[in-house]
Amino acid sequence: MKDGNVFSEYRVRDAISGGDAEAALGLRNLWTIEEGLKLQTGFERVHAISGTGTGEATAVTLGVEYTANQLWKGSTRLEVREGKSSDSILATVAAASKLGRDWTFLGRNTYSLLKNKGQGVDQGAGQNEQNRFQVGLAYRDTDADVWNALARVEHRSENDSTNKEIRLKRSVELISLHANWQPRRPFTFSGRIAAKWTTENSNGIASKNNAQLISG
Repeated sequence: MKDGNVFSEYRVRDAISGGDAEAALGLRNLWTIEEGLKLQTGFERVHAISGTGTGEATAVTLGVEYTANQLWKGSTRLEVREGKSSDSILATVAAASKLGRDWTFLGRNTYSLLKNKGQGVDQGAGQNEQNRFQVGLAYRDTDADVWNALARVEHRSENDSTNKEIRLKRSVELISLHANWQPRRPFTFSGRIAAKWTTENSNGIASKNNAQLISG
């Protein structure tokens, strides 16, 4: 296989204290369907050699990448992992679209879900669900390459019930503006303005807060 990769790894966790030792074996492939369209596949198996063995898992991944169009590009990836102590799903999707000579639209979303199986004294049978969505507008001074800027809006949410003592539920809204000015090649001046709003409802206690940031 031209773009195939077989890997074998020996992993040690908490080695100083004599923790778990694991062996991982996997296969990654990149399939070119046509010019600008690629399919990514992967498989991984983790086996415990010593320790508690809670890290044993089997994972399968599938991804698609499209780069044929000169004005827009996109990619998506899905990973499903089944383990001895938990199961998880990780999904990502991203896109970039050129709006003009100097302007580009960017978008990305990442979703993850982890479900515990309730094995172990300290581990509950809850789940941790997280989502992160970002959209942005990028500016690059193509002719002079003096100014570069990025405006971004982001939404984050988290709902975690894996800890029996703490039930976490949080949502965050972010806006930010980043800019670089390079009047001469040895010098670059950068600045950032950002604001954040957080809404939290953990353990039955509701709270809201906000913060602002100016840096240079």
